[in-house]
Amino acid sequence: MLFRTLVVLAAVLAFGPVSSAQDTAAPTPAAPQPTDSSAIPEAPAPPPAELPPPPPGYAATADTSAAPATQGQANPPTASTSESDRRRFNIWLGLGGGDAVGCGEDGPCAVDGAFAVALGADYRIHPNFGVGLEISGWSFSVSDRWLGQLSGEQKSAEIGASSLSLIGRWYWFDHGIADPYLQFGVGPGSIEASVTNDAEQTYTYKASGFMWNLGIGGDFHVTPWFKLGPQLLAGLLVGNEICETEGADGEPDCREPRKDEMGEEEGRALAWRLMIVGTVMLGER
Repeated sequence: MLFRTLVVLAAVLAFGPVSSAQDTAAPTPAAPQPTDSSAIPEAPAPPPAELPPPPPGYAATADTSAAPATQGQANPPTASTSESDRRRFNIWLGLGGGDAVGCGEDGPCAVDGAFAVALGADYRIHPNFGVGLEISGWSFSVSDRWLGQLSGEQKSAEIGASSLSLIGRWYWFDHGIADPYLQFGVGPGSIEASVTNDAEQTYTYKASGFMWNLGIGGDFHVTPWFKLGPQLLAGLLVGNEICETEGADGEPDCREPRKDEMGEEEGRALAWRLMIVGTVMLGER
């Protein structure tokens, strides 16, 4: 017994402890691990969700928000298509009042106020300049004391002035709602007067010559084709022929102007007018 114990002890010392059957068993192989992550198959991504179509009549803006789209409406006016743009051709009619400078009920011309009218047209050869024609007239209110070369009592009397002028207009601005201008012109003009007394005698007077006019005005655009504004203008008539007639069947006596008993040159008159002018604009902008 002792001998067997010694033999076992010597074997242990010589070869080490004897492994158990569990320790000497082969290890269970582990499941293979992939060495590359790309080898792992990925599940396919779900398709993106589709947005519903926008309702009719809406259009996407820059921030993708829906805004109502105006259908069948023209673009809003811009500076090149606004009502303040200038058109080439202008036709105007002016109505207002006026008078003759230096005249009154007791003055040598015996007038006090007038009704004034003007009809004209111009064409803008430049955005700031136009040329054209204008017909203008004054119908004066006559004092009942004026008899011309007659005597007695006045029964009826008329005094008027008219002119046909070649005009130029300098327009200060080439755009904008306001359209102020300076007008100047010259052309043939005349002053005509007639009076009848209580004895049915008639006297007529006519001074013919050239009328020089200068005025200032300002229009305001109301629509793309119409503008309206005031005008102040004065016209100086310089007569070169005076014709007078006495009697219904009398022959006119025409002569060159001369100085009257007041020492002033005959056939000269300065009339002014203040009126409202309405203008129709035509043609291209």
